[in-house]
Amino acid sequence: MSDPVRELREDVVSGASELIVRGARVLRDHAEGNRAKTRRAFTASLAKVGLMVADAQPAMAPFIHLADAALKASDAAPDLAAARVRAVETVDGFVAAAAEDRERTARAAARLVRNESVVMVYSRSSTVEKALLLAAKEGRRFTVLCPEARPNMEGRILARKLAEAGIQVTAFVDAAAFSVFPTADLVLLGADALVPVGLINKVGTSGLALLATGAGVPVYCVAGRLKMLPSASLIDPHREGEHLADVWGECPRGVRVMDRYYDLTQLDAIKGYVVGEAVLGPGELRSRLRSIRLHPALRRKK
Repeated sequence: MSDPVRELREDVVSGASELIVRGARVLRDHAEGNRAKTRRAFTASLAKVGLMVADAQPAMAPFIHLADAALKASDAAPDLAAARVRAVETVDGFVAAAAEDRERTARAAARLVRNESVVMVYSRSSTVEKALLLAAKEGRRFTVLCPEARPNMEGRILARKLAEAGIQVTAFVDAAAFSVFPTADLVLLGADALVPVGLINKVGTSGLALLATGAGVPVYCVAGRLKMLPSASLIDPHREGEHLADVWGECPRGVRVMDRYYDLTQLDAIKGYVVGEAVLGPGELRSRLRSIRLHPALRRKK
């Protein structure tokens, strides 16, 4: 495994919007330096590396869309030389388009934050972070409840960023969320992937969504179109065994450590999904997910 891909695999703190820039660089470098002699070989190689990058962050949908865009651009080119050029240009454009999608989604999510609101967040979504910063910039005053998100404490990174912007933040250990939650009137969650069977995000998301639903507090998922996939078979959110030391590095004999980083939240547990400038209900989201068509080389991924 190349060093950039290994670094992607080992990063369990950064959000998908940040990681996609690094993944795009890997795919771009491969497309530009690829020495395939035929279109077929170039496509096969591009798909292989695209899936390798996606496998480095197996729960994050944008990597699948990155490979899909490059492959479709290559297929549309008239010859091998043009395929190489178009793949590189498409990867470059994808990063810019992803940033624009994040910006539109964050602006729409910012409108959900009312003055004097108390907003519960979880983990560290860069799009949620952007939405909260925009809401504050627009003059609204509110409080953010921010669990630290063990074991890698990315919630602390989010809390620091928001506090530096003058937003009032209350940070606490994850287990305290049940005690702190009654003061919240809004929950904003990020997403690593949206698939027909549910929302995939940092483990603990499902429990927080169920807690909010039971309390009648609205939960919105701030995602964007690049988090949407037509099937859960394209990703592997349940992979374990790679980050055991983060949980308990020297556990005693007889103790099994589970280092699963993601869980699945039923789509109906979320009131709305912020995708670009729209806020979709669960039913409309399912329809959009099922209408997505990916390149055949990616649909074969098991």
